[in-house]
Amino acid sequence: MLLVAACGGAEAVTPQASIRVVLVSAFTGPAAVPGASLQNSLALEVDALNARGGLLGRRVELVAADDEMKPAKAADLVREHLADERVGLLVGPGGTATFAAARGFVDQARVPDCLPVRVADDAVAGAPSTFRTRAADQTAATVLLEYLQRRTPVRKLGAIGVTDADAQGADRVVGGLAPRSGVEYVGSVSLSAVPDPHAAIQQLVARGAQGLLLPEDAALAGQVTRALQELGLLGQVPVFGFDELTALAYTDQARDAAAGSVVVAPISAALTDAPSAGWPPAYRAFVRSVGAQYGYATNGIEIRGLPAAADCVALWERAVRSAGTFDGQRVARAWENLQVDPDQAILGVAERFTSRQHDALASDGLFVYQWTKKGDQYRLKQLAP
Repeated sequence: MLLVAACGGAEAVTPQASIRVVLVSAFTGPAAVPGASLQNSLALEVDALNARGGLLGRRVELVAADDEMKPAKAADLVREHLADERVGLLVGPGGTATFAAARGFVDQARVPDCLPVRVADDAVAGAPSTFRTRAADQTAATVLLEYLQRRTPVRKLGAIGVTDADAQGADRVVGGLAPRSGVEYVGSVSLSAVPDPHAAIQQLVARGAQGLLLPEDAALAGQVTRALQELGLLGQVPVFGFDELTALAYTDQARDAAAGSVVVAPISAALTDAPSAGWPPAYRAFVRSVGAQYGYATNGIEIRGLPAAADCVALWERAVRSAGTFDGQRVARAWENLQVDPDQAILGVAERFTSRQHDALASDGLFVYQWTKKGDQYRLKQLAP
């Protein structure tokens, strides 16, 4: 499936002079909803950019291609699109396996690539023209472990992964960092090896786990939390997670058991009770624009967009204007020198890039939230910083 978003623009910018932003993600299957949110966010920024007259005198066109979360297809799509000289920015592929399969073409083309969703640190390491608008796994894990050490009695942590690869990733990242934080990591269990969440929980508790790191898949994480409740362990064994668990797909599955779950994530103020007047201005503007353009999910709270995706276009625009050209290598070098203040950043925090630092978020760009329930609605409550 190939989707082309015909984004509006100023009359002075002609279609013949267009430059393309290509999104490679999944639009069918289990990942279809996140894929749509990515596309909405990019389209919003591209439309706004064209309304301002385009970029360096050229209209910007958004193209979205469905990789179905299949590595071979993702690699083919990336190769095909990066061979087109009109492509100025690639966004995705949106998964560790799909990115790894396509990375050779990304590195060779030297067209800037932006990753707004999770791709494992080791898959991205050393990529010369790839930038992430999310925190590195090591950064997020460090924030979580520091929170456990300082704010909770949990001293033994276990992890549940969706696949063996996910579980092994937790072993490498969380297991590698845990000794320095005073938290013991007791290992992981994958739901592909132990499909019953009850059994997976029991295995980790038998190893001494006092807290559980949930799977990255929001719906599966919700099932694990509900299984914890059914085992009578909810409250005794607290649960923790990262970005993906700020989706209400998690609370939809966990239901009442979701209350108390702790999540380390970028700014998610739209899911809190904090007045919007206090939100960072660029983040607030994005949330309002997405809500106005695409509405809200059926729960009436969750926006149909992702700030980290919109940030890809905003950062690329800055880099292109700084470089004064669409030449990929020069734009990537300009991106490495970007410094964005919190009031101008869609992610609401300072973003600083260097030749060695291609991730938008450092530890001070992450927040610790806890799910709460008020009436029939679930909301996040900020715990730290």
